[in-house]
Amino acid sequence: MVFQALLITLLATLCAGQFSTQTPYYPDNFGNPGGSGFLPAGPISPTYYFAVVVEYSADGHVNSATPSAILANNSITYSAFIRHAKLQMPESNIIVFPEHGLTTVDAQRSRHEVQLYSTQIPSPQSKPNPCDNRMNNVLQVLSCAAKQNSVHVVVNLPERDNCEGKGCPPDRICLFNTNVVFNRQGTIIARYRRSSYFSESQSACDVTKEDPTFHTDFNVTFGILNTHDILHYKPAIDLMRKGVADFVYLGAWRSELPFLSAVQIQEGWARGLEVNLLAAGYDDPVNGYGGSGIYPARSGGSTVAMMPHTRQSQFLSSYVQKQRNTRIGQIQGGAVSASISPDSSNYIPQVEFKFLNDNLKPYKTQLLEKSNTSTRLCTSGLCCSFNISAKFPSNKENSMYYRMAVFNGTRKYQGKETIGLQVCSIISCNNSSLSSCGLSMNTGKDSALFEYISIQGEFYNRNSTFMPTTLLNTMLPLTLDAYEMKNQIISGRRACYLRTNGAIRNLQTFGIYSRLFDIDGLPESSEPSGQDTTRQVTSFFGLVILCMLTYFVR
Repeated sequence: MVFQALLITLLATLCAGQFSTQTPYYPDNFGNPGGSGFLPAGPISPTYYFAVVVEYSADGHVNSATPSAILANNSITYSAFIRHAKLQMPESNIIVFPEHGLTTVDAQRSRHEVQLYSTQIPSPQSKPNPCDNRMNNVLQVLSCAAKQNSVHVVVNLPERDNCEGKGCPPDRICLFNTNVVFNRQGTIIARYRRSSYFSESQSACDVTKEDPTFHTDFNVTFGILNTHDILHYKPAIDLMRKGVADFVYLGAWRSELPFLSAVQIQEGWARGLEVNLLAAGYDDPVNGYGGSGIYPARSGGSTVAMMPHTRQSQFLSSYVQKQRNTRIGQIQGGAVSASISPDSSNYIPQVEFKFLNDNLKPYKTQLLEKSNTSTRLCTSGLCCSFNISAKFPSNKENSMYYRMAVFNGTRKYQGKETIGLQVCSIISCNNSSLSSCGLSMNTGKDSALFEYISIQGEFYNRNSTFMPTTLLNTMLPLTLDAYEMKNQIISGRRACYLRTNGAIRNLQTFGIYSRLFDIDGLPESSEPSGQDTTRQVTSFFGLVILCMLTYFVR
């Protein structure tokens, strides 16, 4: 039955095609990992390491298979990917799989359901080796795959542990969303727990003292991130300020337009923080999941990325330059190997991918109507300057529209917590109405040719991150030489400047995206402001006072 299930998955994936320019890998011989012999470790370079990330479509569904079967099938397929990656690329140092890949995202619906998939994971301090010690079957399969192929492996698993003392759940079991790292010998060297199941972060199961890092024999220390860590201060920014410059990211990200599609936020985050990011994405496009890539820091080479529009599993690989974490103040876009050129107009995406959409009503927007536009748009104390030169199609009824958009406040992400944002951007629209903006571009309409764009804003600087947000109708970001971004501190504010380096067609989003951590959790912003100077100044000083209060409370 296991091999039959893998055969079905294999055939479905082969028929689905691919989106990346890299040759995909599908497990051969119906899931056979290709032998059990030991492969030697790849060469260790003083300046580079070789990374592999897996865009993975999990096998099985909670309504048609048992938890043990789903875990067994996916762990065997993981083993096949590891084996084939190492055979194809002996220099591979590390392989990263996505969040929920072993269990499917459907297994997270209730506490009882999570327990059925969960396993006990021993502490790395005891240096456990499931392959040698014949532990839990899933851990054993993965540990042996890492050992037999001499490669570091990073996976995600639901974990359970006994709870003692006050504040425990009624069943005295803690549930964790845990990332596990195996070294080349199959030993568990890191365990990053997240108390993200069912509000257990407020209980005795809190794991705020977990160390989300691991060190490798190729002399790179990695920070470990789960899906939503990329939007938050901890642990990523804490680790970066301690000198961590390389991150593994295990994602099950539901893409949202116009600013938070998977590859868009991954690439922007890596560029904005000037770190190396190895991002493995859970693949289920019809439900909005998908997107993986290897994103080197500004000076670290070219990007490899994919954004699937049909369900598939495949890996991406690349050399990544080792670096020290240094803040330079200027960032460049990375070359995205799967992207079409900025001036191409022949791309017609498939429509299976289901995107979420941001609520743009609280944004201050203005329709872009002139070929040459120079204007300043303000809201709630944030002012953005736009200088744009564009050629619009002559037939307006059959062409895309564009708006300049500014936001300074809080918004809900996927209907849950509120996060603080400051945004200066251009977004595409299917007609002149705001409700048509931030959706997938209508490929039957003509796109404007942007000859030049520059965007500048002065952002609040304390406890903030700044990143480019760029997107073409390919659902991939702009290429290496398409844009540049600079920033500097002026009178306590951070002045960010973003501009294109050449003509761009099929533009979906182009702007500056800033996370403002100090106002996370405040009520959601509801209406655009900045209609007059008094309201802008009042809002600005209100924000300053709020941040000062937050500082002293901490």
